[in-house]
Amino acid sequence: HKSTKTYAPYNEIMAYAIILTNSYTTPSVFYGDMWRSDATYMSTKTCYYRYISYLCKIRTRYCYGGQNIIFHTSNTSSGAAGYDLVSSTRFGLNSETGMILVVSNNPDVATTISVYTGEYHAGQTYMNIFSHQREIATVSDSGYITLEIVGNISYAVYGHLSVWVP
Repeated sequence: HKSTKTYAPYNEIMAYAIILTNSYTTPSVFYGDMWRSDATYMSTKTCYYRYISYLCKIRTRYCYGGQNIIFHTSNTSSGAAGYDLVSSTRFGLNSETGMILVVSNNPDVATTISVYTGEYHAGQTYMNIFSHQREIATVSDSGYITLEIVGNISYAVYGHLSVWVP
């Protein structure tokens, strides 16, 4: 549960968010990421268990339709788009499905991005379901949503991770 890792990799939750929401992959969840491998089989959950299981539930509820990946510039990058900020939009099949994933591996990121959500979502409100503050944003009539992106450091995320759903 430390924000400064000694042995575990940074951004394991972020990696699963990318894998589980990507339309171009057949995802797998590894036993050792959800359950302690030094304990009796499936007896002790890891600190990542609730995040990974939540992402699996989110996938079945919202993760449908075409996908668009955008490499954004940020306040910290060298000017190269995608250096430390990427969004992935799943457009959904109707107004109740679809998702926006925003990831950054830089805790100093602090910027605003605009993402196209698709025609189904014009005028809808999206909520960041990975936020403790329940952030919301509204899609414009032209189908774009403006998101404020702020990095942080915690045991689960080093940088920024947000998952926005209608």
